[in-house]
Amino acid sequence: MIKVNERKQFYNEEYESEEWYIGVSKLKKVRVKDCDDLYVMHYYWQDEDGELWPDFDDPTANNRRDFIAYRQVKGYLSPEQIKELIDLSGHTLRSFSDYTNLGLSTLSQLTNNLRVQTPQQENILKMLRDYFNIHKKLPDLHKPDEIKKIASEISLETELTRNTGLSYSNETDDDYSLPLKSNKLSISEAA
Repeated sequence: MIKVNERKQFYNEEYESEEWYIGVSKLKKVRVKDCDDLYVMHYYWQDEDGELWPDFDDPTANNRRDFIAYRQVKGYLSPEQIKELIDLSGHTLRSFSDYTNLGLSTLSQLTNNLRVQTPQQENILKMLRDYFNIHKKLPDLHKPDEIKKIASEISLETELTRNTGLSYSNETDDDYSLPLKSNKLSISEAA
């Protein structure tokens, strides 16, 4: 990771020479999917001419920061929370992919923060997370009417949790407060 004011020498293939660079940060307004006003702190290497270069060792680092900020604004599960759901449910990435009918490469990219889930994928993941939090197991998605049963059970549990002071609602797809154990990300890490 680039540290502000850090000086480092790199071989720049474009210039075909070794140059000295200094780490700088810039608050950038970025667009991710339907959010075009995200402000995220990006880090660059600045050459002696003032030109900014992405991290030579990790060129997609700023993109991943954008994805983290987008997930936080949308209330989406983080890659760590998706990994935790997969691990706690006893699945491997491949078996969870088969179970959910989400493509293996898609699921891999989601858990490695290389892409952002669609609203439909997010709904599936949150439904499974909520069911797992209530029942400590995942539902059998391949039985007829199981999805309706799951939605109704989560709805019933929702009424019970409202009486305990939790602010959970399954009327919208972005207000869930029954998280898995980890909630490691904060806005300051993304921005």
